[in-house]
Amino acid sequence: IEQLRSERWNVVDINKDKQFNTSTLSQRIAKETADYWKCLNLTRESEARYTLLLEDDIFVHARFRSMCNTLIYQMDRMATNVDYAKLYHINRLRHISSLPQIIAVALLFSALIHWFLAPRPIFTLIGYLLLLIHLNNQGNMFAADFRFALTDSVYLTMSESCCTPAVLFRTSSIARLVDALSAEKSFAGHAKDHILDESYFMGRETDFNLVS
Repeated sequence: IEQLRSERWNVVDINKDKQFNTSTLSQRIAKETADYWKCLNLTRESEARYTLLLEDDIFVHARFRSMCNTLIYQMDRMATNVDYAKLYHINRLRHISSLPQIIAVALLFSALIHWFLAPRPIFTLIGYLLLLIHLNNQGNMFAADFRFALTDSVYLTMSESCCTPAVLFRTSSIARLVDALSAEKSFAGHAKDHILDESYFMGRETDFNLVS
């Protein structure tokens, strides 16, 4: 929060003193969900085009502002139907955006192996499989990191169901979103991220994490 304030972000720190019974997992999840919609609802009259909702246990990337600027540029011009964009997804659970990239990189390196070792296709096949396994386990963000180094820009991909520690909302969508989703019950196995992901609102996620 202090880092964002130092960069002159308009920060609203929400007071969450309201008491809830949180003795069970479902009650804790219900409290977190209620807090989330409450925070979001306080911004529905904002004049800003976008609202960034951050949970209090995250750290933002050192280049967070410039990353968000590239994200807003895309949402203003190329993704005007998107209601929100998630800025974090567990890397090992990334599949939609990372698997095609992993396969492409593995094929490229396998072609190089084949060129050096031809005509020994068995080594090419073994090399491809080993690269695929390694990239899937350790390097699934390689392509996104490489692209960011080249373009200095964050890109939007299809949203996968998971965490919501940092989400950029289009402010014009917030009133409809809160009115539609805040009435849904939240419990263990159906937390706020499930409610958001299963809604009819259009969501996307960044191709790599802007927070940790």
